[in-house]
Amino acid sequence: MDICSYESAYFDHPVYRISISVVYSASSLIATTLNFLILVSIWKTPSLHNPSFMLIANLALSDFINGTIGEPFMVCTNYVALKKQKHVFCYIWKIARAVTYCTASVSLQTLALISIDRLLAVKLLNRYRSVVTLKRVAKLLIIWWIGSLCLANLIFLNVKIENLKHLLIMIEVFMFVLLSTVSFCYTMAFFSLRKITSSISPDSSSDPNTTRPNIDVSKYRKSLTTMIVVFTVIMISYLPYVCIALATAVSFDLAKPEDNQFLYQLFLGSELVMVSNSSLNPLIYLWRMGELREVVKTTVKKILRLEHSANNQ
Repeated sequence: MDICSYESAYFDHPVYRISISVVYSASSLIATTLNFLILVSIWKTPSLHNPSFMLIANLALSDFINGTIGEPFMVCTNYVALKKQKHVFCYIWKIARAVTYCTASVSLQTLALISIDRLLAVKLLNRYRSVVTLKRVAKLLIIWWIGSLCLANLIFLNVKIENLKHLLIMIEVFMFVLLSTVSFCYTMAFFSLRKITSSISPDSSSDPNTTRPNIDVSKYRKSLTTMIVVFTVIMISYLPYVCIALATAVSFDLAKPEDNQFLYQLFLGSELVMVSNSSLNPLIYLWRMGELREVVKTTVKKILRLEHSANNQ
């Protein structure tokens, strides 16, 4: 039996499905709008064509696809389940999971890359631009997109309920490695930044005998807070899924479907939190990155002017 057939046969909670569908719908609207603006803004601004903003653009792309395709299909899955349309439920379920898990995978991988990028920026300082290049980042992102697409489709188009525990364990290992990478890189970058900023006083630049790295200290101090915010949101978004997926892998009993109801509710809820990260990412980066925020404001003004001109014609 497929996982979707099991869910269709044994999980029937109308109020719960309606509730998570409302959240998915709101998240979809935010993710689609904001990530589209970020993508267009970065594309139209040559000064942002660098490795760091390429990573943010890739994150926005995966979140945009999730907002425009993945989350609407999650809503459709719940709608079809409420209407008892079992003949189409599995088709929509598989599309929804393949898209959301693929984009969530790319998002988490990109967030891990961003943490590595920040650590390299702090450690390498003036050598950063020669080591981290657009070409190298682009190659890595293409490989990860292809891998995520193949893996997500292979898993969710063929997996059986009997193999659920093995599937969850595989996902757990993958997420654990990426979250560990994020934790390590942000921790190392945070303490390195603190060491740099605390060792460079405002008066040190007036001392000709003082050797200091060529960095903008105020900018890097602001980065400390940004790192804490980004790291916290990543953990809030992904750790619930990791914990509940682990509990499901350990406690799920195929022979007792009635005992799995509450655990499956928690599992679907943790999926919602993880997938909704696509609407949180653009909010964080627009809030914390002034340069990106100003560029997006300019893009919005241009769009509004074009719309106004079209209405006047």
